[in-house]
Amino acid sequence: MKGIMKTASVMVLLFLSGVVHAQNQFVTEEAKFIYNLVKLRGADYFEKNVEKEFKNKGYVLDDDMIFINVGEALKKEKKTDESIAVFKFGTKTWPNIIMLWNGLGEAYLQKGSKTEAKKCFEVVLKKAPQNERAKDGIKSASQGLN
Repeated sequence: MKGIMKTASVMVLLFLSGVVHAQNQFVTEEAKFIYNLVKLRGADYFEKNVEKEFKNKGYVLDDDMIFINVGEALKKEKKTDESIAVFKFGTKTWPNIIMLWNGLGEAYLQKGSKTEAKKCFEVVLKKAPQNERAKDGIKSASQGLN
């Protein structure tokens, strides 16, 4: 029993240290809040409650870069569903921000959702036809699609 408790304690400490480490990469309290909200509560909760949670904290949704940074960090951590949730919210809130659409497309690619990824990259290319990141993304998303 002691061994199980010790193992559980170590796992909790490792998880919490990972959250603290990841939080330290963000400059603003809002970014830390978004990261923790989606990571601890999950993508579904985030999608349904982010605006309410932001309002409850007194934060204003006025900085697309926060969502880009958090989405990229989650994507790097292979937290794909969480990354998609953050980028989806970002593209709904700031539909003209290319970096959000590229990030969403790459997260969909990471998940294996090539059709959804391709749609995101097509949005980018309509807005910025020379965008290399989107061109590369379209190529990757098109492999294996008919």
